[in-house]
Amino acid sequence: MKNKKLLFGIVTTLLSLFIVSGCGESQAKDTTDSSKETIKSSQKQEKTDFQAKLANVIDGESAKFNYDQKEKTVKYLLIDAPETASNQPFSNEAKVRSEALIKAAKVIKVEYDQGQHQDSQKNDLMYVWLDGKLLQETLVKEGLARVTEDNTDNDSQLQLLQKAQTEAKAQKIGIWSVDGYATTTGFDVATYNTVKEKEALIEKATLAVKQVEGNQTRDNYNLAISAVQAIPDGNSELSNRLITVNNSITAKEQEAEQQRIVAEKQAQEAAEKAEAERQAQEQAAAQQANSGEFQYVDANGQGTIKGSRNGIYHVPGSTYYDRTTNPVAMFKTISEAEQAGYRAPKK
Repeated sequence: MKNKKLLFGIVTTLLSLFIVSGCGESQAKDTTDSSKETIKSSQKQEKTDFQAKLANVIDGESAKFNYDQKEKTVKYLLIDAPETASNQPFSNEAKVRSEALIKAAKVIKVEYDQGQHQDSQKNDLMYVWLDGKLLQETLVKEGLARVTEDNTDNDSQLQLLQKAQTEAKAQKIGIWSVDGYATTTGFDVATYNTVKEKEALIEKATLAVKQVEGNQTRDNYNLAISAVQAIPDGNSELSNRLITVNNSITAKEQEAEQQRIVAEKQAQEAAEKAEAERQAQEQAAAQQANSGEFQYVDANGQGTIKGSRNGIYHVPGSTYYDRTTNPVAMFKTISEAEQAGYRAPKK
């Protein structure tokens, strides 16, 4: 009897333990399943994209939008545009273009990527879709922003943007129009200004070279050579054009010098001839005064009375003077001609 009671007690205890153990496992399993369902539910409820309305554009890389029942600042994912606050080159163009694109869109959607959702200033890091077209892609393709890489998993549109940037670089538009301005870390304004200053000097020198090519004077050449020499590192193309112009001007100057020498010589000869005529006239006048007889002489003091083969003399201005083309003698005075045996014409 005692053995039966003992056996019954053992069986009862084992049965109780089995029941308690089963219930514990069931409860633990239920708790685990419940937790998993909660996580799944939470994941399903987390929204990554929103319909949005523009509040205002801040600059070329950020704007305020109304979405998720709030007004929030959105920093455009994966791009960097020149700073509007610092008035960096192309900053205003980027802002104006961004605003125009957003305002023209009928449907605006902002979207998180798989990585970090906010930056250090608590701005939402998002893609901005305008009627299905990515705003960032347009800004990059038009040379108004550069591509940046996110250290988190915000990279779903990275390849698309890198392709757009390659196209903009190849076309040298916007921020890529000045070598060295857009860098891997931002925008080098000092390099931009240096390049633009050089471009301005080249433009000024080009105008000066064109002017001297059209009006080749030494003064214009001096202005042009000074403008070319002011260009940092010079400009071989403009320098070569000036060499051609200088050779042309030099040739003209040499020709002008030769003409001046000839003209000066001619003027000197004319002056010497005039002086000789003056002296001859003075001499003839003196001789006339001494002899009392008029002398017919030329500028060189030579007699101008013609003696013909017929023994007749002809004074300048007489009827047959010009007709006597081959005189056999020339005399200074009538008495000299008569002494030589010549007589005056009857008419």
